[in-house]
Amino acid sequence: MRAQLGGERFLREIEGHPRDGPIVVLRDAFLQLGQFLLAIVLSPFIVAGVTLAGAELVSALVSPVLQILIVLIYFDLRVRREALDLFQMAYRLAAPAPAS
Repeated sequence: MRAQLGGERFLREIEGHPRDGPIVVLRDAFLQLGQFLLAIVLSPFIVAGVTLAGAELVSALVSPVLQILIVLIYFDLRVRREALDLFQMAYRLAAPAPAS
């Protein structure tokens, strides 16, 4: 549907979805461009199959990376909030005890 819209109307449609970040918009635009280019050469059924297979492949590759990224951000924020610094703890353990 977005490929059929004019440029200005397309931008208004994007602005209507504030949760869609630039990555989502670029992904959708890329998929629409691919569909359009395939539709020129192939039948609509083949285009639909290739689009669905491509979307599943991209989802299978991106989802694990996003999950890992979320976990890393969570632990980074937790370490920063709780002031847990492993390097400082290791330094204290490795430093010789002060002589009395």
